[in-house]
Amino acid sequence: MNRPDLSVITVCMNRQQHLLATARKIAAWPYHQEHLILDWSSRVPVERAQLPPDSRIRLERVDGEQRWNLCRAYNLAARLARGRLLLKLDADCWPDQFDPGLVLAEDEKLCWFGSGPDGRLGQFLMPRTAFEAVGGFNEVLQGYGFDDKDLKARLMSLSFNVRSLPQSAIGVESHSIHERVSRNHLDAATASAYEK
Repeated sequence: MNRPDLSVITVCMNRQQHLLATARKIAAWPYHQEHLILDWSSRVPVERAQLPPDSRIRLERVDGEQRWNLCRAYNLAARLARGRLLLKLDADCWPDQFDPGLVLAEDEKLCWFGSGPDGRLGQFLMPRTAFEAVGGFNEVLQGYGFDDKDLKARLMSLSFNVRSLPQSAIGVESHSIHERVSRNHLDAATASAYEK
C-alpha cells in the first residue's frame, strides 16, 4: 500500500499505560508513514522495546522537564516529524472510525479538529504548512482547555478552513482527569466526583 505522507505525533509524560494501549491501535492503522512518539521527561522513560514492532514508530525523548507543557511539547514533536500532514493524537487517543479519504486530500487550507467528549477536541489533522503558518501552538499557554481553541482561531484568522471530525473518528482510552498530566506538585490531590 502506498501510504500518505502523514506523521502521527504523540507526546507522553508518565502515561505509559495509555500509550502502550493506543500505540498498538495506531500501529494497526495503515494510513500513515510515521508515528513520532516524544517522551516528555517521563519519570520512567518509555523504552522502544515496550512499543509495537512497527518500523514506522520513531521514539524521541526530552530530558529535564519538570512539568507538562502541551504547547512546547507538541511544537517540538511537529518539528521532529517528517510528514507533510500532521495527525496529533494524545497518548490516550487513536484513529477509530477515521475516514482515510481525509488523509488523501490535497487541500492545503483544510484543517480537521476532533469533536465530542473525553479529550477528542484537542486532536487534529492538518497540513504541516497550516501548523507552521500560525507558528504552531502558543507556548505562552499553560494547562488544558484553551490551546486548541487558540490554534483554531489563529488558523481561521489566516483563512484556513477549520472543520470538525465526526466524534467516531477518534477513540479515547477512558480515565480520570488526574491521569492527563504529571502532577508531581499535587501528589496528595484526590479527584473530585466531577473529575472521575
